[in-house]
Amino acid sequence: PEPEPEPEEIHVEKVELNLQDISLEIGEKATLVAIITPNDATNKNVTWASEDENIASVDDGIVTAIGPGETTITVTTEDGEKTATCRITVTEEVEELISTISYDYTERTNQNVTATITFNRDDVTITNNEGSNEYVFEENGTFTFEYIDSEGNVSQNIARVTWIDKEGPQININYETINNGKVVQVTIQANEELKPIEGWTLSEDRLSISKTFDENQIETIQLSDLAGNIVETTI
Repeated sequence: PEPEPEPEEIHVEKVELNLQDISLEIGEKATLVAIITPNDATNKNVTWASEDENIASVDDGIVTAIGPGETTITVTTEDGEKTATCRITVTEEVEELISTISYDYTERTNQNVTATITFNRDDVTITNNEGSNEYVFEENGTFTFEYIDSEGNVSQNIARVTWIDKEGPQININYETINNGKVVQVTIQANEELKPIEGWTLSEDRLSISKTFDENQIETIQLSDLAGNIVETTI
């Protein structure tokens, strides 16, 4: 019998890629697939190349983002050197935006309290409060900082102050005679916690002070609450 004829070689007519434009963050990967026409071409071998491997590398169609910038991945057929390209754009991974609010006073005070908002990134713009990252509380309340980053993401954070106290304590004075009238105990009751006064006994709950007198006298004292507000009274 005569030998069978060699099968006719079918040549590659063109090659295409499944993607023509890819955006990646550093470290991410993407898969490119070479689509050869005709599908039954005899030799479908291809080679891959990156225009700039400092931006993106390619291994058998697997693209890995290396550094920020743009480059082009080219696939070339072994048969006929047909080519197709894909543009790769690599950006740095965007750090999650975190905002932090701090206060110049954090304990009870009779002063104004300044709230300051800071960010872990530099691409943030405050869109209210005349662009300032500080807000001054003259009384207890809340304030909402509104801001936007360079990607157009809008967010907000609420500053809240509850420890401003600009009013002095309200007091009630009680006189009690003890030891057959030889001693008078004076107790001053307040509607809020007091600071200690030398010569007076501060109660455990800090809501009253007392002192024992064994002779007539006049004493003027200044009672201060924890915020520093002062009320003067004479005993």
